[in-house]
Amino acid sequence: MRIAINTCKDVRRSAWFRRVDRSTSLETLPEQGAWDATWDDTVTKAVMKLRPAIREIVLLHWYQGMTADETAQVLGISRSTVYHRLKRAQAILHRELEAWYHED
Repeated sequence: MRIAINTCKDVRRSAWFRRVDRSTSLETLPEQGAWDATWDDTVTKAVMKLRPAIREIVLLHWYQGMTADETAQVLGISRSTVYHRLKRAQAILHRELEAWYHED
């Protein structure tokens, strides 16, 4: 519950939220099922296939926005280990997703 609350607060503070036109009435929005659900979860699947030691750092640092120091403290490892694992994750994901990214 706390994560959802903090995520909502982050969205409200974001530059996107300040620029979006919120004057649109609810009646003009498309129905809930009308949205085109062509979500591509290729990147998420690639991240979830990483070794647990690397995956947890990716999730904390890239997805949760923690600094390297915060990530190191949470996991009880050194900051240099965090950077090493992030570099390793980047290399693995680059190799795994290269064809997907350059796909036309």
